[in-house]
Amino acid sequence: MTEQEKRRRARKARQQRRAVTTFCLLTAAIILASIYIIYSVLAGPGSIGHRSNLTDNPYTPADFATVDGYVTCTAGPTRRGVDVSEYQEDVDWDQVKAAGFDFAFIRIGYRGYSVGQIKPDDLAREHLAGAKAAGLDVGVYFYAQAISPEEAAEEARWCLDFLQGETLDLPVVYDWEWVDREARTGSMDRETLTECAKTFCQIIEQNGHQAMIYFNSHVARDLLDLEELAEYPFWLAQYKDQMDFPHRIDVWQYTEEGSVPGIQGDVDIDLMF
Repeated sequence: MTEQEKRRRARKARQQRRAVTTFCLLTAAIILASIYIIYSVLAGPGSIGHRSNLTDNPYTPADFATVDGYVTCTAGPTRRGVDVSEYQEDVDWDQVKAAGFDFAFIRIGYRGYSVGQIKPDDLAREHLAGAKAAGLDVGVYFYAQAISPEEAAEEARWCLDFLQGETLDLPVVYDWEWVDREARTGSMDRETLTECAKTFCQIIEQNGHQAMIYFNSHVARDLLDLEELAEYPFWLAQYKDQMDFPHRIDVWQYTEEGSVPGIQGDVDIDLMF
């Protein structure tokens, strides 16, 4: 073999090694990109990363099972409840209690997401009286659409005025929900919403009630700083048979299409830990 042929073969070998290396790098990049896309599509707004300053959720998805039509936790004690508003009419609370439900959260009011006017829930008083008379533990929630801490304070004071003369067993819940980009809350940011939630809860607790914060995974991931709110109980809306939220949750709303004796139509069902 001549010296020229040796150099030609060495050059060809180097080119082949470079081609193999380039192929491997491109393949790895494609695989990583595919994993990211699949994660984004499947996990979507329901995913939330771990945050070190929050208490871990002690339960895994394997700790939940459906028994007699209702989701239950097999790894620890829970209580079963419902949350209702004026959309649930003519509730027979005695039947609800007899079916094994222990508590109820009642919507007492809401702020509209177009002009932002606060209105009472038309059946709030009726639901409060009926649930209490049947022996359920009762809490309340306010559907918030505040766009500033000042509006959140207004919502808290409205709740306190409504609750004068009422006794509660469970918290007053701040239920701020994302609507869409066209709503008055469409440009809400994490810092502002976190401050709204904190303002509402502080005013509620300064006036003798316990406060709680309701959210779904999208709001928890994109619009709330949960670490700033860790002193308050959390109520998660995640419509699954098995909860997979990474942080501790005090109440889990696992369906909005539940069937409960004494309530006509679909109703939210909750587990309290």
